[in-house]
Amino acid sequence: MTQGAAGVTLKILCSNGMHGAMAELGPQFERASGHKLDFTFDTGVGFNERIARGERGDLAIITVPILQKLAGEGITNPARALARSGAGIGVRAGAAKPDIGTVDAFKQALLKAKTVGYIDPASGGSSGIYVADLLVKLGIADQIKPKA
Repeated sequence: MTQGAAGVTLKILCSNGMHGAMAELGPQFERASGHKLDFTFDTGVGFNERIARGERGDLAIITVPILQKLAGEGITNPARALARSGAGIGVRAGAAKPDIGTVDAFKQALLKAKTVGYIDPASGGSSGIYVADLLVKLGIADQIKPKA
C-alpha cells in the first residue's frame, strides 16, 4: 500500500475470472473512497507461483482453495467466499440442445460431440482444471482428449 495525495493505492491480486466485475466496481470504489486500486490479473495457479516467489498485495481475490493454502502457510488470513462461478454448456446456434439431465446423458452428449472446448488446464485457469478433472471423474477423459 502506498500513500498518495488523494489517498492510498491498494495493490490487488485478482483472478482473471473477476476482471469484468473489477472493471466496473474498481472505478466506483475509487470515486467513492478517493483511493486508487492497482490490479494485477492472473490465474489462481499463476498467483500461487507468484506469491511463492514473494509477490504480495494488499488484497487477493483468487480461488478459495489457493487462499486456504496461503492461510495455512501464514501468508494470508483465512479465506472467505466473495463470489461463485459456474460452468455452462454452449452449442452452436440452430443445433439441437443436448440432453444433460442426468450424469449418463451428460457423458453421452460429450462423447457424441464433434468437438469439446475448454481452457487448457496447463494455463492455470480454474475452469479448465475443473473440466479436466470432471472428465477424469466421469471416466471419459481419454475419449474426449482427441476432440478437445
